[in-house]
Amino acid sequence: MKCVFFEYERIVWKLFVFYLIVYSVEGFAQNQPKIQTEIDRNSIKIGEQIKYQISVETSDNEVVTFPEGQTFSPLEMVSSAAVDTFRLQEKQRLVKNYYLTQFDSGVYTIARQRIGIGNNFFMTDSLQVQVHNVIVDTLKQPLYDIKPIISVKKPASNAFWWWILIIVVLILTILGCYFLFFRKKKLSESEKIALLPAFDRAILGLKNLQNSKYLLESKHKEYYSELTDIVRRYLEEEVHISATESTTDELITKLELLLDSERLNLSKETISDFRQVLQKADLVKFAKSQPADFEAETDRRTIENVVVKTKEALPEPTQEEKMQDELYRQEMQKRQQKTRRTIFITISSCIVFIVLCIVGGWYFYKKNFIEGTSVEYLAKKEWVTSSYDFPPVKITTPLVLERKKASKAFFFAKKEFVMGDIEKGFVMKLIPFNLGETAQNQNEDMYSQENVEAVVKMIEHTIENQFKAKNIFTKHEEYRSVQGIQGIKIAGTFDREVSSGKFVKIGYQNYVFAQGETFVLIAFYYPKKTEPIDQALIERILYSLRLGEE
Repeated sequence: MKCVFFEYERIVWKLFVFYLIVYSVEGFAQNQPKIQTEIDRNSIKIGEQIKYQISVETSDNEVVTFPEGQTFSPLEMVSSAAVDTFRLQEKQRLVKNYYLTQFDSGVYTIARQRIGIGNNFFMTDSLQVQVHNVIVDTLKQPLYDIKPIISVKKPASNAFWWWILIIVVLILTILGCYFLFFRKKKLSESEKIALLPAFDRAILGLKNLQNSKYLLESKHKEYYSELTDIVRRYLEEEVHISATESTTDELITKLELLLDSERLNLSKETISDFRQVLQKADLVKFAKSQPADFEAETDRRTIENVVVKTKEALPEPTQEEKMQDELYRQEMQKRQQKTRRTIFITISSCIVFIVLCIVGGWYFYKKNFIEGTSVEYLAKKEWVTSSYDFPPVKITTPLVLERKKASKAFFFAKKEFVMGDIEKGFVMKLIPFNLGETAQNQNEDMYSQENVEAVVKMIEHTIENQFKAKNIFTKHEEYRSVQGIQGIKIAGTFDREVSSGKFVKIGYQNYVFAQGETFVLIAFYYPKKTEPIDQALIERILYSLRLGEE
């Protein structure tokens, strides 16, 4: 009986231990969070979106952190919804939906996502999605032959307008020189009178005085002042005596001396009549005398007679004097021609110099500031901030990077974004690439030794094939940007052949950054001799680098 009791007790104890273990395991399992991922479909067309859902069931007091940003590579996240929370007694169920897309056909694996629950982290399962091309029914849409190339007028460039401006300036300059120095100016009436001989000018002045309104307006003082001025200027020019500054007596005395010396064959009667007119003019001007109008006209005729008699009394110039006058005229003509020639040569030289400066300046500007990518030009440009590719690479550069098909030498990449040309100086490239499925699956660390060596070999292969480089020197090291972005710096130099047997030393810097399961390569190439100033440009570009930001 006692044995049966002990056997029964042992069976009860075993059952107790069994149920204790079962309930402990069940309780532990109930405390473990449950993570599920699912997609609404596993096949889409290019550009369509799929809904990627992550649900987490955990205790009520746990803090759950869902993935953010472009972590679904190679798919692109278009948008994400807010987290939905469901209460289940002492637990909670959190659901977050993401909307993903892809613009290239193929089979893609959505990477495992990292979920934070409290102080622990869990990884989701990976999911596979197939992206199909859009099928185009060519039967509904008729096909046509390729159209021939149509020649179109090339739009006028800024250079065309610059040349138009230069030509207009030259034409205006030539016309200005012609009008200023070579065109015969139209003379005014006073200039025509001034060019007349002294005798003709005096007779014309007396005729104009006869037709004036001085006497009609009783302006005898003005009449006699102009009358005496005409004859005094004539005597000063023809007889060569200081007549305008002399008094009446002084002027008559000078004429009498010339008469006595037989240098002026003028009669005493003419001199006497001249004296009377001058004295009457003094009375009118200083004593306010007003002779009759007929007397004024008589005095005008007397002065006209004095002018005529004086011209007749002047001796004829000798042959020697005529020769001297001719030589003087020829000398003056030569001087004028020399002056004109000097002015023409000076202006022509200035025009040629200006044209050369404009053409040379335009060539330099075009070479270095339009077609070129000189550091000075790039530094002075208004820089632009843009995002490239997905996941986005946000960076600030002097010029917008141009998207191109990646070089065949860079066999891990499909596209690249380029600024500049190695032929003209500074070159920058932004290249997203993937080392392939094998390299990613075997290496949890994106900067593992295997990955770095693969990237270095790829860069050396690219430089050798793309630039026909020789003597390639490469070194690599860890790099961390000012913003704290970790990466690898691969830098060095190589000799680039620019012509037969002629090489130029080129410096290069390549910065490799991991972004999700892909890499981003930012490459710089520049002449080694300009490295100090190029380095400032590189540092400014790298300072603006942001990964995964729109």
